[in-house]
Amino acid sequence: MTDIRLIVCDFDGTIIGRQDEHILFERFRDQLRRLKEEKGTLWAVSTGRSSDSFWRCFGPMSLFGMEPDVVITRHAYITGGRLGRTWRHVLWNLRIHYLLLLTRARIRFTLRNWLHEITDGIRGAHPIALTEDRLCVRFDTREACDVAVDMLNGLAAENRHLMVFKYLNEVDVRSVPFTKGLAVAELARHLGIAPGQILVIGNGHNDLSMMQPDVAGMVGCPMNSEAEVMEHVHRVGGHIAGRPSLEGVIETIDAAVSGAMNSMLPEWWRPASVGVNPRPAKRHRQKWPKGRKARIALVIGVIYIVLLVFCEFGLIPKVGGLIRWPFTLLSGFVESMGKWL
Repeated sequence: MTDIRLIVCDFDGTIIGRQDEHILFERFRDQLRRLKEEKGTLWAVSTGRSSDSFWRCFGPMSLFGMEPDVVITRHAYITGGRLGRTWRHVLWNLRIHYLLLLTRARIRFTLRNWLHEITDGIRGAHPIALTEDRLCVRFDTREACDVAVDMLNGLAAENRHLMVFKYLNEVDVRSVPFTKGLAVAELARHLGIAPGQILVIGNGHNDLSMMQPDVAGMVGCPMNSEAEVMEHVHRVGGHIAGRPSLEGVIETIDAAVSGAMNSMLPEWWRPASVGVNPRPAKRHRQKWPKGRKARIALVIGVIYIVLLVFCEFGLIPKVGGLIRWPFTLLSGFVESMGKWL
């Protein structure tokens, strides 16, 4: 029987996913209680939600007498639960906040540079989306797309927070939270639990960082997981459940406890590269950076006021009337509005 001291589950799509999963809550609660009594196993939930959002959605499960020992919110911050009090991880949460600020700035800069390298070096590249955390480019041919994927994979080797996805003739670079893995490793260090005693279950790209061998020795995913997640679980010898969401979580825990992990990919599984992008991007539009419009308007206003002052002193007589005209028009409008009111 496998020694599992910590179970970490993703929330959306993993623990909750279907409307009728409440019928599984008692079964899941009893499974966790049995492991806690026999092995002292702790249960943690890692989610991208805020703490308030998580507890609102977790309400129906709490009615069945369940509560995580630890909650990791916003992919990174250790809080909530009986063992995960915020004050125990204040320094960690401050450090991770600083790290995320630097990462966001680096991502914006990196994606803009990558877009220039692709469009300058590969013919037939058409940008679809460029946001603060995503770059999507469509190519005229599959061959050009393959060249771009090879190029971007080389560039992304040193950027653990960026992942490159290929769908037919489309390349999608997305920022994938890597802090879930860091937070689970920090939690395990605090609790004195080795990676080989940790079981992680997730279904999305943002769960991959906590499914790495140096973080968790046992991993699993429900049937509704994304193609890349299933492929990773298959590669590391984890358990690919035959049921979706919470039912798949229960199956994975049973398989890990009994040592009967099934890492075979289902017959219907297909690599993501042979299908269309499941997250279609809107047409690329270059946006003004935040605050830039306000700064430009302020500069124009200051310049206009300076010109008005010059006009009052007769320093620019030839165009003085033209410069005064907008101010005179606005003054007349304000005066008429004052009389009307």
